[in-house]
Amino acid sequence: WPQMTKKPDTRKAALKYAEYNWHVFPVAYGTKRPLTEHGYKDASTNPDVIAAWWRQWPDANIGLACVPSGVLALDGDPTRYDDQSRALVACLLEEYPTAMQVTPTEGNHFVYMLPPDATLSNSPGVLPPGIDVRANGYILLSPSVVIYRGKEAEDKGVEDGFTGRYRWEPSPLEMPPQPLPDHVLAMLKAKQERPITALPTVIVHTNGNGANGHH
Repeated sequence: WPQMTKKPDTRKAALKYAEYNWHVFPVAYGTKRPLTEHGYKDASTNPDVIAAWWRQWPDANIGLACVPSGVLALDGDPTRYDDQSRALVACLLEEYPTAMQVTPTEGNHFVYMLPPDATLSNSPGVLPPGIDVRANGYILLSPSVVIYRGKEAEDKGVEDGFTGRYRWEPSPLEMPPQPLPDHVLAMLKAKQERPITALPTVIVHTNGNGANGHH
C-alpha cells in the first residue's frame, strides 16, 4: 500500500484497494466531502470507473464504502477518551490485532470484518467515549489528506490549517481485517435493541420494587 511521498498518488492507491475488492470513491482533497453525486453509494471496484474519477479529480482523497467492502471501522478519537476507552483500545491492539489506520490526528481506525448477519448502524451502542463505529457509511483511506480548520481543528486539539494524512499500521496486506471481537459486537448492538428514550424507564423498573413486581 503506497505510503506517503510529497503529494500522495491516490489514484494508484484507489486502484490497488479495488483489486482487494474494496469499494472506493473520490472525496475532495483535504476534506471528508464526497465528490460524486451519491457519495459512498457510488463506490466501485471497477478500474475503468475509478480511473475516470481520478482523471476528473487527480488529487482526490479515497473514500471506502464499508458495507459493500465487507468491513466496519472502529474510529477512535483520543481527545475524547476516558479510562474505559483507553482500556478498550489497549485490549484491541494487544488481543484483537487487525488492519489499522492511524488518522491524521493520531486516532485509530480498527478495520474489522463486518459480522455476516448483523445489521449495524453508525450508532456507537454502549462503546466508551471517543470510539465510534463506521459501518453504514464510509471512512477515508491512506494516503488521503485532511486539512483541519476552525472548530474542527479546535476539537481535535490541532492548530488551524493543520494538515495530516492517514497511514496503515499494519496494512490490509500485512494483516487482513479480522473478525469483529464478540464483546465489541455486543456493545454495538446493546443500544439498538433498547432505544435511548426507553432507558430511563428500564432503569426505574430495575431499581424499583413497586408496581412492576406485582403482575
